[in-house]
Amino acid sequence: MSRRPTTRTHRGTILLALLATTGCAASHAEGTLGTGEPLKVEWNTFRQGNTPIDEQDFYQIAGDRDAVDDVGAYRGHGVFMNRVGAVLAMIGAAALVTYAASGDGPKREASGPLILALPIGGITAIMGSQRLDRARHLPEWRAREAAARYNARVGAEQ
Repeated sequence: MSRRPTTRTHRGTILLALLATTGCAASHAEGTLGTGEPLKVEWNTFRQGNTPIDEQDFYQIAGDRDAVDDVGAYRGHGVFMNRVGAVLAMIGAAALVTYAASGDGPKREASGPLILALPIGGITAIMGSQRLDRARHLPEWRAREAAARYNARVGAEQ
């Protein structure tokens, strides 16, 4: 009687795959509309009137298309870093599981160096996520100039 080969699935590998599909960073998607209120920059906070708004929305309202594109590119790179880092971390975690589960042999030797992908991927994913926070991405002078042009155009006082 011949025995059919079986495959073994590790719960940790399945969990990592689920985490990778649900925990990735997302890009900007707020789309605040201009109200005609003055634009202001206060430290790392962009405001329309007294309402805090996103940096990309701030430049969109101010009409600075180049700044909108620059912030979008910066954040897009962050999403890319986050996703690539998550994949690398999953590869490293799978290698770690394989390394721990296999005895001495070629599987263990082959998976050893791949374990380095776990910390490298984790750090890359975190760095990508940090690029997506609400902190200022462009120099403050650029935001102040955009606000001054917008406020002069709409006749708003700061």
